[in-house]
Amino acid sequence: MWESGLHGLPSADILWPKEDAERGLFQRAMSYKDKHGNRKWRKVLKDDRMWFHPPEFPGVVEGKVPSADSFFHSSVFFWRPVGVWRYSLRCPRSDCPARTNQKAFLYRCGYSSTVRQICHMSGWYSMLTEVLACNACRKAAKESEEHTIGRFLSWDQCILNQLSPAHRAVFPAVLTLRRGVDKQVIRLMRDRTEGNTMVKVWRQVQESHCEDYLQRKDLYTTLLSQYNKPGKITRSLCQQFQRPPARREPPSARLMRKVFLISEADNIEDYRTQIMSTFGQVLKYDSTKKEEH
Repeated sequence: MWESGLHGLPSADILWPKEDAERGLFQRAMSYKDKHGNRKWRKVLKDDRMWFHPPEFPGVVEGKVPSADSFFHSSVFFWRPVGVWRYSLRCPRSDCPARTNQKAFLYRCGYSSTVRQICHMSGWYSMLTEVLACNACRKAAKESEEHTIGRFLSWDQCILNQLSPAHRAVFPAVLTLRRGVDKQVIRLMRDRTEGNTMVKVWRQVQESHCEDYLQRKDLYTTLLSQYNKPGKITRSLCQQFQRPPARREPPSARLMRKVFLISEADNIEDYRTQIMSTFGQVLKYDSTKKEEH
C-alpha cells in the first residue's frame, strides 16, 4: 500500500525496504500452516528498530548495468511507539467510554497508507506510522450511531503528548499537512539574528540538497562511462540506461517558518518558566535593595 499513489514511497525506495533481509522492514520469511493444514509463507515486520537505512550505492561495475535507483536511495523512519517500545497509550477522546478505566489502552490496528516526506539537511527521507485503535470506542460505535470508531495515527499530536519527554524527543520531525521538516533543520532557525533570516536558512538547505544530488548523479554517470569501455560499446548499445530521478526542491521558506512556529509552540511552557524565574529574581533583588536603604 506504500508503493502506489502520489504520496507513496519514492520509486527508488520501493524494492529495498521489501526485499533486503538485513536493511529492509521485514524479518526473514517464515512458514506456517493455516487452519486447513496448508503450508504458507509470511513476512513479519521487524520490532527492534524504527530507522531503516538503505544499502550503499555501488562503487564498481560488475557485469550488470547499475540502476539509477541504487544511487538515489533514502532512509525510512517507521514510527511505532506501541509496536517497538510496547508503550501503553490511552484514548485521547474526552467522551471515550473507557476514560475512567485505568487498564484500557490503545491497540495496534494496522498501518497508515500515508507516507510523509521529511526534508532534512542534505535530502529527504520517508516516514511511516502505525494506526492505533480504541476497543471501547469501537464497541460504542456499533451500539450507537452518534459514536465513531476511535482510530489514531501514532504521529498525531494527541499521541505524542502522552509520551515522556525523552521518548517524544526521538520523533525526528515536525509534520505539516503533507510533508515535514527534520528537527536538525529547525535548529538552524532558532538563533536568528539580523543576518540569519528564514530565506538564508532555506538557501543553506537548498545548497546542501543540490550538492548531495549532484554527487550521486556524478557517481552514477561515472560508473556508466566505465561500463562503456572499449569492447563493451556494442553490448552497452543494447542497454537502455535509466535516467536519474529529478531533484526534489526543499520546502519553501514560508513553510519552514510555519514549521518553526509549530515547534516553538511546544516550548511555550519552558519559555514561560524561564521568564518568570528571571522576573522573580529581579523582584527579589529589588526588594532586598530597598530593605538595605
